[in-house]
Amino acid sequence: MGAMTPAAISGRSSVASTTPPRRSRLIPILIVLLLAGVVAAYLLAPTIGCLILGGDLPQHEKFNRGDLVIAALSTGSDGTSPSPPPEFQVLIDGERARSLASQALGWWLPPGLTRTGQHAEGTILLSDLRERPFTWQVLVGGISPAPLACLQVLAADLNRFLSLNAQSTIEISDHQAITCTYVVDGGRIEDDDAPNHPRLERRSRVVAHGSIIVDAGSLHRVLPVRSLSGHAITTFTESPAGLHIAIEVAIEAADADVLSFPLVGDLRPLLLKQLEIAANRGLKQGLEKVILPTWFPTDLHLEVRILENGAGTPAPRLPGEPL
Repeated sequence: MGAMTPAAISGRSSVASTTPPRRSRLIPILIVLLLAGVVAAYLLAPTIGCLILGGDLPQHEKFNRGDLVIAALSTGSDGTSPSPPPEFQVLIDGERARSLASQALGWWLPPGLTRTGQHAEGTILLSDLRERPFTWQVLVGGISPAPLACLQVLAADLNRFLSLNAQSTIEISDHQAITCTYVVDGGRIEDDDAPNHPRLERRSRVVAHGSIIVDAGSLHRVLPVRSLSGHAITTFTESPAGLHIAIEVAIEAADADVLSFPLVGDLRPLLLKQLEIAANRGLKQGLEKVILPTWFPTDLHLEVRILENGAGTPAPRLPGEPL
C-alpha cells in the first residue's frame, strides 16, 4: 500500500482546505449591497425631498405689497412644465442652487442634491404693478454660476403702474400748466455691467418706445417717442436686517417729435427729465421697505421684455438667446 499523505492522515480533503469560509464571501456581498443602497439613496434623494416638501404645499409668503406662493416642486424627470410658460423664470446652476439653499436654510446640504431639470413654481403678486399675480419658475440648469432671471411684462401692466406713479405736471408761472402722461408700447432691459463690476452695484441698459400725452388747458397732444434709451443703476446696501435695494434711472437719448410752446420753446428735454424724475420717485416709493435676505445673489443677471399690448406671452427665452 502506498505512502499516505498528511491530508489523508488527518482525514481532511485537499479541496476543502482551499475553499474560503462562508463568512469571507459574505463581507464582499454586504459591501456591494451597502454601495448599492448609497447609490440608490443618492439617486432618489431629490424625489424623496420633493415628496416630503411637497406635502406642505402650497405655501404662502407675504411681503410688503405682495404675496409669494410656492405651488409645486418637481425633479423634472416627468418632463412636465408649466402651461402657459411662466412670466418670470430663473435659471440657476445646480451647485449655485445648492449653495443658496444651504444659506437660506442655515444648514449644510450635500453635493449632488440639485440636478438639471429640478424646478419649483408658483405665483407672485406685485400689487403695485398689476392686480393679478405673475407665474414664476426657478429651474436648475445653465452653464454660468450667476443666476439668470427673465421677466415678461405686458405694456398695459407697466402703463398702469406709470399712470399711478409717474404722471407728472410742469408748472409755469407758479401754477399748473402742463400734465404729462407716459405710455410705453414695448421695450427691454438687459445687463450692461463691466466684467469686474462692484458686487453690490449693477448696471442695466433700458430701451423703450411709446408716447407722451401732453395736456395743457384745451391743448391735447400725443407725442410719439420712437426710441428712448438710458441706464438703470441698482444698488444693494448691507444692513443687519438684510439687503436694501435702490434703483435709479437715467434717460440718456430719445428720438421723438418736436413739441414747442410759445415762450418756452422745445419741450422735449423737459418732458424727458420729468419722466426720469417721476420714474425714480415711483421706484423709491416702491422699494423703500423692500429688504432682501443676505444670501440674495447680487450677481443675478436680469433680462426684461416689455411686450406690446395684445402680443400675448411668448415661449420662455432660451439661455443665450438675445432679447
